[in-house]
Amino acid sequence: MDAALKEILEAGGDFAAAQSRVVTALKEAFGLSRVTIMLYNKSTNMLESVSAAGVPNVDHRDIRAPVIRIDGISSRAVEARAFLENRPIVIRDRSADPQYRMRRKFPHKTYSREFAIFPLSVRSRKLGVLAVSNDEGNPAHLTRSITGRIARLAGPIAKIVYSAIPKARTDREMAGVLNDILQKELLWMAFQPIVDIGKRAIHGYEALLRVNHPVLNGPEVLIGCAEKFNTLRDLSFFAHSTALRSLRSMGGHRKLFLNLHPRDFVEYENLDRKSNPFFGRDLSQIVFEITERYCLHATDRILSIIRFFKGLGVGIALDDLGSGYSSLEVLAGLEPDYIKLDMSLIRSIHQSDRKQKLVRSLLYYSDQIGAQCVAEGVETKEEYDVLKGMKCRLIQGFLLAMPSERPACDAEIKDRLRTIESSRVVATPR
Repeated sequence: MDAALKEILEAGGDFAAAQSRVVTALKEAFGLSRVTIMLYNKSTNMLESVSAAGVPNVDHRDIRAPVIRIDGISSRAVEARAFLENRPIVIRDRSADPQYRMRRKFPHKTYSREFAIFPLSVRSRKLGVLAVSNDEGNPAHLTRSITGRIARLAGPIAKIVYSAIPKARTDREMAGVLNDILQKELLWMAFQPIVDIGKRAIHGYEALLRVNHPVLNGPEVLIGCAEKFNTLRDLSFFAHSTALRSLRSMGGHRKLFLNLHPRDFVEYENLDRKSNPFFGRDLSQIVFEITERYCLHATDRILSIIRFFKGLGVGIALDDLGSGYSSLEVLAGLEPDYIKLDMSLIRSIHQSDRKQKLVRSLLYYSDQIGAQCVAEGVETKEEYDVLKGMKCRLIQGFLLAMPSERPACDAEIKDRLRTIESSRVVATPR
């Protein structure tokens, strides 16, 4: 088995071949008849099943597991809970090489090297699996820097290391991959509820683009590629038209939150075209989300179009506030109906006086301008309790519901709220 696993490190960009050897090694070592490999998807913060051929299982979309994120040095209690519940964890590696540290000046999260480590209990033996990207430095360096952590968490284990992302490809190859995704309809939409915890009901759903492909395996990567090869229009049309078709099944007057790129506003300005997914639709249930980093570079024309849609009844949400692109000018000039607080502000808010003071200020400001705050990325009861104590009514996150093709209903959310609030752990605002 060791020889087979060693080959994984030398597999280069041949993801399918590497994964096939992982599966074979596991079957032989533990006498298993079936093995499902789960890969960490940074964009969704989940582990997702993939087939032995290296392509995600379309028939097993529900085989996903939420992860426990650990930034920096974590407590053993958190790690113990992760393994007790057989839940995966994600560890950020701060021992990046000098060349890697230089990239931290860029306003993207690409510098955060993260690893998915998860336990598999097989016949009383634990197997730690480390998923790394061979686009992120020297695989040997990555292995050395994290292997000790795996051993400390799981004890005596076998360590399987394989590439979660193939090596960089040429522009021609990437254009072909993108065309393949669009032609073969490897895209789908997931819906995550935004919950009004005061009314104990679903306020709306955020529509999230998902892709079933081992190369462009996340929406951020996919959108970046679409921008580069001028196929953003096709990608946006699929996402928005698919999401709009699901609106009727959501019932009531719930809001549908759609992520829009600045170029989308220009494409959708003419509502008389039948090629426009919003043609002939009631726009009062629609909320356009635009991230503050896009707002910073938005032209006067785009801002004018945003105001045009706002006048037609479309809600406007300023997304990812606090993610690192903050601009008070954007917040004041856009006049949003919703302010979505980035998960970086919410994460471990019960342990941070500064975060609590900042969120309180944003809640007060949003109330003064008639907007509503949405706390994104709520994952723990402690975070939930603090936000509830601050009277933040709209909550979104894995704690309440995972993104799903089948939108959650009010009954499910009420049951989930009862479960959360009946827990003994209570965190109070400072």
